[in-house]
Amino acid sequence: MEFGIYDINVSNTLNFKERLEIYKKIGFSSVGLYIDENYMENNESYEDIILHAKTIGLKINQVHVCYKLSNDICENSENYISYMTEKLKVCEKHGIKNMVLHASKGDNPPEINDEQIAMIEALANEHKSVNLAFENVRNNTNLEKILNSKTNSITFCFDLGHANAYNSFDLLDKFAGKITCSHLHSNHGADTHELLSLGEIDYKPIINKLKLLNADLCLEVFPARGTSLSAVEFENFIKQAFDDLNF
Repeated sequence: MEFGIYDINVSNTLNFKERLEIYKKIGFSSVGLYIDENYMENNESYEDIILHAKTIGLKINQVHVCYKLSNDICENSENYISYMTEKLKVCEKHGIKNMVLHASKGDNPPEINDEQIAMIEALANEHKSVNLAFENVRNNTNLEKILNSKTNSITFCFDLGHANAYNSFDLLDKFAGKITCSHLHSNHGADTHELLSLGEIDYKPIINKLKLLNADLCLEVFPARGTSLSAVEFENFIKQAFDDLNF
């Protein structure tokens, strides 16, 4: 089975080429990343990361856009559509199938209406080769409305850690037919993105179910916030992340 991992720039000694080569050496078949320069550190470029991943044989099956703009579909629709169009073009350019985004931000987001859903559907229909993969988050009212769309390229990214932190495991069954990708991480009831083996989630049966759904399986795990890993510590962290999947 193929597994991916989101690129984590948490080493003070490794550049992106070295990080990608570690993922490849450890056994990951793909890498995910944010395609927004605001998430890049040390003057790195997501375009350079994408190109080097391809060069060394790492696939890019999913990418993530800025979650901070999630409520703009309700509050600043023109800005939202412009930003998402720009990022969809990046996905099309590189043949990336899933673009992950959030349907809302915060505990009490503005509620999406039919006109705004129609705008998302129009956007998806203009860029059918890329899935708009909406992820379960804190408040999933807007997510459920969007996932009820009949538009084929509006899909679901099931986030395992978020499901535990925000009590939304029911969405796994409710929208199973919409799932095209996933984020795999664990926690103890808060959104900490821990290694699967360090959290409380019984993750193995859920991953097996996601396999049956042919979802792209991608770890989204981080060391403790603010941690800077040496090259050896980084490689050990990535190896543990991979070993957690071997069951």
